[in-house]
Parts: sequence; structure tokens; C-alpha cells
Amino acid sequence: MSFHPQIKSWSDYEKVYPYSLENGDRFWDAVAEYKIKWRKRWTKTSDCDYSKARVAWYVGGELNVAENCLDRHVEAGLGDKRALIWVGNDLGEERIFTLKNF
Repeated sequence: MSFHPQIKSWSDYEKVYPYSLENGDRFWDAVAEYKIKWRKRWTKTSDCDYSKARVAWYVGGELNVAENCLDRHVEAGLGDKRALIWVGNDLGEERIFTLKNF
């Protein structure tokens, strides 16, 4: 099965769900690589020992949340799009922030 992490329908879900159970780390690798910019790729997808309450994901990987939430969209040419509209208490008091303003 070729796997794509974006699920657009119930039918997609029904195909992907069994794959996710049978191929856990490969499934989560694909999810992590889909539209997420990593500064450093992980060396191990999961390292879990539930009996010891030890759970680790994407061991050795590094990413920057701000890059993934804002910077990559600016780099894609979307920096002038509205990201936030602030409305004050006084009539007409409004500020519009774009991705570049953050």
C-alpha cells in the first residue's frame, strides 16, 4: 500500500487505519515528514516502554515550531496574507497583522 498521511475521506481513513496499526513507525515517519520542516531528522521514530512509563518520539530529531507555524508560509510567498485581526474596544480600532508582522 502506498501511504499518504492526508486523509480526505472516510474511505481514506479505512485504508490507512490498518496500515497504521501494522506499520507503526513507518506510519508516523510519513506523518512527521508531511509538511513539517525538520532541522535534523530523528534517528529513531519511537522508543517506548509503557511498563516503565517511558515514551519518546522522534528521538534525536530537532525542529522549530515558529518555522513550521510561520516562516515556511512566508517563504512560500504567503507573508502578506492576513494572520490576525485585532479589534479594540473603541469603534474603528482595528489592527491587521500578516505573517510578516509576527
